[in-house]
Amino acid sequence: MAEYDLYVKDFVLRFIHDGSKDLEVRLASRAFQKIKAGDIIIFNGTCRRKIKAVRHYLSFAELVEHEDPSRIMPGFSQHQLLEGLNGIYGRAAKHNGVLVFEL
Repeated sequence: MAEYDLYVKDFVLRFIHDGSKDLEVRLASRAFQKIKAGDIIIFNGTCRRKIKAVRHYLSFAELVEHEDPSRIMPGFSQHQLLEGLNGIYGRAAKHNGVLVFEL
């Protein structure tokens, strides 16, 4: 079991703390591809979560077809989540895809 430090915005951290956000999305870079089920993510140095599962998608569009958007960003619709992810990451997901960590 390995531990990884990840950082999120403070408002996102509150969702993780209260359990309303239990899916974390990251680009499937080499560094994140090492993370597997059973590992621990420490968010912002304060919030520890064990990873239950890791899923890989080729694009954000594929991700929103298979995952509940409210588990990634509470209160967001499928369309809002897709727009938000594309706005943050742009076309970068096309290189290696996207990972979803189930917390």
